[in-house]
Amino acid sequence: MKGQFFIIGAIIICTLFFIALPFSGPAVNQSSMEDIEHISGNLNTEFVRAFNLGLAEDRPVSALREFTAFTRSVMTDKFASFHSFWVISEPTGTGINITVGNFMGDPVDVILDISGDTRNLNIPDSDNASEIYDPLPQDFTLNVTFAQNRAVLGWARDKNNIYVYYRTVRDGESVVREVEG
Repeated sequence: MKGQFFIIGAIIICTLFFIALPFSGPAVNQSSMEDIEHISGNLNTEFVRAFNLGLAEDRPVSALREFTAFTRSVMTDKFASFHSFWVISEPTGTGINITVGNFMGDPVDVILDISGDTRNLNIPDSDNASEIYDPLPQDFTLNVTFAQNRAVLGWARDKNNIYVYYRTVRDGESVVREVEG
């Protein structure tokens, strides 16, 4: 007779538990952009690290292209879109080779200007283009205009330089960052 009361008691406790379950809130509350903001913060250093790795392996453009493709893949797994645009310079003696990478999702018209020497580039999505400026003073200002954005960069001729603009979008909210190094 005692066993029947234990069974009935267990059934009542389980029923109460499952009835109350829908009334409790979710176990973890997190905004839809919290993880994306964290990842975007990490990208500030990771783009520079990818560029430095590329320089060490004598393939900076390939390293940035691969890193950008990897980042796009990771963001897609997190149900977010990732768009980036980067400009790098490599010394060529008395000048520099400027390479522009477009991963903004659409073709981009780019205007590069150094002391009035203006170059216009039309770069398809997921592609890059290069321009050589020679000769140049030791320190110069590069004006870059792209997709309704403008960056004014103070760079040195005998140094490898990088500028990255990136945007991460999820659920209509976006995080936009710029990195220069």
